[in-house]
Amino acid sequence: MISNCKSNGNPKSTFEEKVTTFLPTINEGLNEGLNEGLSEGLSEGLNRLIQFIQTNEGLRVNQISRAINIPPKTVERWITTLKNDNKIEYRGSKKAGGYFVL
Repeated sequence: MISNCKSNGNPKSTFEEKVTTFLPTINEGLNEGLNEGLSEGLSEGLNRLIQFIQTNEGLRVNQISRAINIPPKTVERWITTLKNDNKIEYRGSKKAGGYFVL
């Protein structure tokens, strides 16, 4: 860098060593980013699931999981959230029933 400054006719550069820690700021930024990312990911997943159920009513967790290529445990968690929010319900028997949008 010094040689480039000389060859370009720029004044001689001076360098200082300065150490600054940003740990609280970094942690706050990481937490915000993670929380926003998780919330957005969850919202997108829930929206995708409810749209899928709306167009494919009556399916069970394993069928939904295979169709949207999401692990069954994740689908179960999302379904629990949607059921708690009264957006979907399970109708029919345990063996033959499925999920429907309210």
